[in-house]
Amino acid sequence: MNNKFIVPEKFKLITFIKPIKWHLTLGLFLSCLAALSNFGLLFLSGWLITSAAVAGLAGVAAAQAFNIMLPAAGVRFFAMARILSRYLERIITHDGAFRLTSALRTAVYAFLIPQTPSGLMDKRGGDILGQFVSDTESASAYYTDAAVPFGRAFCCAIIFIGLVFYFLPIAGIILLIALILAGIVVPVITYYLSYYILEKMRQTKSVMQANLAETLQNLGELLTLNVAEVSMHKIKQDQLDLDYSKLKLDFIESAARSLITMIMMVAVLFVLIYSVQVYQYNALTAAEIPMLVLGIMAAFDVVLPLPAACHAKIKADIAQKQLQACCDYPQEHIKKSLLPKPSYDLVIDEVSFSYPSQPQIILDQASLTIKQGEHVALIGASGIGKSTVINMLFSFYNLQSGSIYFGGKDVNRISSTTLSTFITVISQDFHLFSGTIKENLKLINPNVKDEEISEALKVVQLEDFVHNLSLGLDTFIGNEGLRLSGGQARRLAIAQGLLRNTPWLILDEPTDGLDQKTEYELIQALVNKYTSKTIMIITHKKEILPLFNRVVLLQDGKFHSDI
Repeated sequence: MNNKFIVPEKFKLITFIKPIKWHLTLGLFLSCLAALSNFGLLFLSGWLITSAAVAGLAGVAAAQAFNIMLPAAGVRFFAMARILSRYLERIITHDGAFRLTSALRTAVYAFLIPQTPSGLMDKRGGDILGQFVSDTESASAYYTDAAVPFGRAFCCAIIFIGLVFYFLPIAGIILLIALILAGIVVPVITYYLSYYILEKMRQTKSVMQANLAETLQNLGELLTLNVAEVSMHKIKQDQLDLDYSKLKLDFIESAARSLITMIMMVAVLFVLIYSVQVYQYNALTAAEIPMLVLGIMAAFDVVLPLPAACHAKIKADIAQKQLQACCDYPQEHIKKSLLPKPSYDLVIDEVSFSYPSQPQIILDQASLTIKQGEHVALIGASGIGKSTVINMLFSFYNLQSGSIYFGGKDVNRISSTTLSTFITVISQDFHLFSGTIKENLKLINPNVKDEEISEALKVVQLEDFVHNLSLGLDTFIGNEGLRLSGGQARRLAIAQGLLRNTPWLILDEPTDGLDQKTEYELIQALVNKYTSKTIMIITHKKEILPLFNRVVLLQDGKFHSDI
């Protein structure tokens, strides 16, 4: 069975509902069945109890002639059907919601990845996390919390009105008017009164999540500067705003439910008065009066949840709008299916580039060629744009002019996933996972052998350090390599890159945090060991430059070789 997820071209909720539409339809059917069973239980119970009482008052002969078995069996049937259908409905609808959530989150992740990093420059990490978690959950809850209640109310109301109309036409008309007021007018008013509040809550929650994430990430610096209280005060104020908005929503929902209850009581009162009048003309039996009254009360069970369903629909509408804005990022529709061909030369041809919304020109009709197997050091002033070469190579940003070729193919026609199988990049913002040294190294290549691990650790000057640890490779390093020094963590990240064994290796400031002796020995071991691998190091350390075949200076938007 092929479980591969196919990413749609556009982010639309209906796209993700279609694959499970029959699953969701069954959930709606079971929900309607549960509501109809509840109606049938009260409807028949009212008739049965009153009929039994009337038969008992009419004398022994009438009591013995009254057949209680058949209606009692009907009551038991409706009671069991209500329990069973409600149980199955909960299973089916929640399973459908979980499937929808899974599909939405997979799609959001797939839509966000191609935008990295250019499409996410104006977004905060906590906000993206909120969209990924909260918005997908709210959007998927549309089915269970909004679509099912409204669909159930519409389908069941038609049947309820028809049954009541059959016994007493005026009662059916009264129920029709009451359900229109309670099931349409009240929810519409609730929707418009709540929309602005929920939209503001979503914005406040988004800001609060972003602030909280950034506060936790930078807690050490905030405590050092003694400004943590300011951040916490802002988060606390946002939470108070959310609590106040939630209180207003609860008031609106409670008022709407109370209004629906009042409409129900008025409808019951009218039907009761009219039924008694009709009974006096022998057009209605005594048992049918409580049957109609209880039936009308049961009918309102399907409209009572609609105010809460309105809130769920608003949340889903807002979430879908936010997700669509986030995922429908304009991208060039170029089929990225080409594969680089040996030799894997890099050719930067007359490239001009500057970051979006930034006036500084990084490259100005710059050209550079790096042959397969060369060891190149890229130098330049801090902030001049040396790391930008990596972003352009993987097409993270669009070029203003010029082209970049890798292995004879335009990088715009090579997917970043494909390119990563040829090029390993160890950036300044490397990440180490919470686990052991061996687990972090095997994560990059699960099939790597212990001998290869030892060789990589030897190159990065960590072999003696690991050997002297009591647990060796099984030493736990903590999240982000917390139990390692900065230099040790960086060297472990380089070892990860070496174990990928790709034709190209790009290292961005690999020797930061290292003493001069370790720095020199690491680079020397690296270039001596991997003579056929193309190595490009972005650095500002002059001491290691003699170890490279070529040094390239980035200055004034141009590449200058042979300096």
